[in-house]
Amino acid sequence: MLCWDEKVKGKFKDNIFFLTFSKTPNLEMIAQNLFKHKHYEVPPFLCDEDIVNKMENLLRDIGEPILLVLDDVWSGSEFIIKHLQLKLLDYKILVTSRFAFQGFGNPYYLKPLTTEDATRLFRHFVPQLDSYCTTKQHKKLVKKIVKLCGGFPLVLMLVGGSLSGQPINIWKNRERKWSKLGKFALSDEANLLDKLGELLEVLGTEEIIKECFMDLSLFPEDQKIPAAALIDMFEELHELDEDDGDAMNYICELEARNLADIVVTRKLADDLDNYYNYHFITQHDLLREVAIKQNSNGPVVQRKRLIVEIGESNLPEWWTEKKQCQQIVYINW
Repeated sequence: MLCWDEKVKGKFKDNIFFLTFSKTPNLEMIAQNLFKHKHYEVPPFLCDEDIVNKMENLLRDIGEPILLVLDDVWSGSEFIIKHLQLKLLDYKILVTSRFAFQGFGNPYYLKPLTTEDATRLFRHFVPQLDSYCTTKQHKKLVKKIVKLCGGFPLVLMLVGGSLSGQPINIWKNRERKWSKLGKFALSDEANLLDKLGELLEVLGTEEIIKECFMDLSLFPEDQKIPAAALIDMFEELHELDEDDGDAMNYICELEARNLADIVVTRKLADDLDNYYNYHFITQHDLLREVAIKQNSNGPVVQRKRLIVEIGESNLPEWWTEKKQCQQIVYINW
């Protein structure tokens, strides 16, 4: 929204660069995106120093003023921000993050949603909310649930998706279980993932839906997963009936619970004969991290899924051991 603000656009015009980070950002990929944004030919890069020099030359060639927005920057990415602090006069960097970075100016802390705004957002995910609020007791129940969400949009989305269309006794049961966990609050990354994991347990997700949810984490971050490939994967792993369309039903269930999104890239696309060539699945990065954390429980050799993040040539210790795992492996270099 800042990038579309009239005053901001008036100052920086076409020199606004918006880059979404991943948990494991790649400086070369960031440089490539900057060159492609201005339709420049991407040059070869020799090393980090060469990347920084060529980025600086590119931005000098473009001309100032320049605004670089780094969105959703994870903790531990400070070295990338330092590389992007180029010696230009009218050059601004805006970082959005769930974490405060030391040494990069004064952070502005966004507050959680107010009760009024949180309730309005919750209503968006539960369109039939008015039908539940027929008595003072029911209205009080809704207020309790919204309050437990702590003003966090993602939590309101998950809770709303899980309760939408459910009878009032389910609402009462979920609120009672969740009250034991306490109000949702963010203190650090580990706490955030743990709390989201606990929330998913309280929301009463079916076992097969949980398995499909965790399967999504095997794909790279911020990737559009082809629905056709995911259907084949679900049918094979979970022995689903191809003719009944069970796999796609579970994908739709994930979307209904706001655990994933279905993106259709062609307006005329349909589900004729169970072909979904223009349907893709995406997942919120935090939900993916929750699934990865849940997949990482227990000894490596006993896990159903194995996700390995390798930086340069730093292999995990078990990699060279004689007993190798036979799980599905996604390697994130």
